[in-house]
Amino acid sequence: YSRTLDRARAGQPPLQGVPSQSDAEEDFFALVVPALFLARLSDPAAVRPAELSGYLKLLDQARRRNRSSALPPYLQGRIRELEGDPDRAATLYQESLNRAASFYPAAQALAVLLLKKGQLEQAATVLQQIAGQLPQIGSIRYPLAEAYYESGQLEAAAATVAKVLLEDPDRPDALLL
Repeated sequence: YSRTLDRARAGQPPLQGVPSQSDAEEDFFALVVPALFLARLSDPAAVRPAELSGYLKLLDQARRRNRSSALPPYLQGRIRELEGDPDRAATLYQESLNRAASFYPAAQALAVLLLKKGQLEQAATVLQQIAGQLPQIGSIRYPLAEAYYESGQLEAAAATVAKVLLEDPDRPDALLL
């Protein structure tokens, strides 16, 4: 785990930091850590398809190693989303939530996909559940406000936007909602 983090801090490309299979079989985190940067990646062109395939294989191993962790299916969902397969991504995000209902990155990612597909009520439900479990996570509030607004629940949207603006008064997207 620490070797992988040291390589990431050194700015080495992630796959150069992937442990050998024998090392990886011994350490769940060595399988997962190389793919963690995918959680924040927004440009699919930043990673070659062959690299994504390599991460999927590592994450498959991680899933076998720890069948209760929410992290491998979440990261696999990110990969599928980057590959342009939002339906498979949504399934993996849901699997992640089934493993850990309070894993808010998966809830937020699933809700954003549902919003993009126009499934506003489902997105609001996912976000309401996670906001109820983790009210201190402010990043969930804005997508929830969007879901309320888009589904016509204007009072709920206004109340949620007010909370967003209390935390970040200069947030331009909240000001425009």
